[in-house]
Amino acid sequence: MLKSLTFGAAAAGVLFTFMLFPTLAAATTVSFTPSPANIGVPFQNTNVDLFSTGLNGMTLSGQSLSLDLLLTNGGFGSVQIALAHGVPIVAIGKTEEKPELANRITWSRVGIGMKILKPTEVQIRDAVSRVLSNPSYAMRAGMIAHEMRGLDAPTCSADLLERLVDEKRLARTA
Repeated sequence: MLKSLTFGAAAAGVLFTFMLFPTLAAATTVSFTPSPANIGVPFQNTNVDLFSTGLNGMTLSGQSLSLDLLLTNGGFGSVQIALAHGVPIVAIGKTEEKPELANRITWSRVGIGMKILKPTEVQIRDAVSRVLSNPSYAMRAGMIAHEMRGLDAPTCSADLLERLVDEKRLARTA
């Protein structure tokens, strides 16, 4: 059973109508039809964090995420935060960088990426159910998190920039 999930940024008014309700219907075992009026009703073993405030606040404060799933519009920030914590992803988005990130999520087997602007309830329910019922997604997300922990991104970035500057200097003198 789903213990906790969070949602990425609410884009284009899609959150309630197209993402939240089908996800909760797919992820919970209680007989309940969510609506904006009763979303505060607690779900057994489920914590819903809307608009990603908890996701960003927890990670910025250095706390570890304990989520079963991130449902997101596929933005770079929330995807990176989820992967850094080994959280599998269902990404639904068709604008900006989101289709490319959806491709990478699917290719790396850390979740399901859907290049759709307004998915149906069935599409969302199916993707959420597939990720939650197949432990390989969480295992792959955990492997990516382990790899990310072994990287020192600031130092690596600085080294690459210094190398680039040196190469430009050498190219000018040649």
